[in-house]
Amino acid sequence: HESMCHVKMLLEGVRELAKQDEFEIETINSIFEYVLKFPSRDDDVLNCLKESQYLETWKEDAAAHGYRYNHWDMLLIRENQPRDFGNEIGCLFDCAGRYGDELMTLNQIKGGSSTIGAIVGLYSDMLKDIQKRVVCVVSMCKSKPGVGPLSTLYAICEHLVKGSYSQYYSLPVCKEAAKLRNEWVRQTGMSV
Repeated sequence: HESMCHVKMLLEGVRELAKQDEFEIETINSIFEYVLKFPSRDDDVLNCLKESQYLETWKEDAAAHGYRYNHWDMLLIRENQPRDFGNEIGCLFDCAGRYGDELMTLNQIKGGSSTIGAIVGLYSDMLKDIQKRVVCVVSMCKSKPGVGPLSTLYAICEHLVKGSYSQYYSLPVCKEAAKLRNEWVRQTGMSV
């Protein structure tokens, strides 16, 4: 997996720096702790980020899983492999939550760190990419709202419309998701 190579390269580079300061780097999160504790290392760590190409990893999902961004491909999956379609929606929910949580945390602590600012940019790009997937699934479900694991989709959309991540998603998508949710409730009498 290509992104794992980027992570490994990043961690190895920062570990070499951190040894000089007797600081142990175990995970990406420990990099944040390191640059906050040793601000003079911020530019060096940012260089490690760039050299490892970690900041470009957000592009890998579309390259590896182009079908997630294509209405017709997802429609075929929904029709022919409903279980896989459910897994895709679950994955979408997990990604939105994980990157949204990371982004909110980092936005609160970045405190002038170029390294943390660059990671904030990365997670923002990831959420924009996830939004493209949401748009695809929402538009697809408009064509046949009674099919598929839509309660999970609506839970995602509810989270995006009312949750703390709504600032990272365009309002038209959230409004469309809210319409779908309301239509689901109207048709089924079930709340989501």
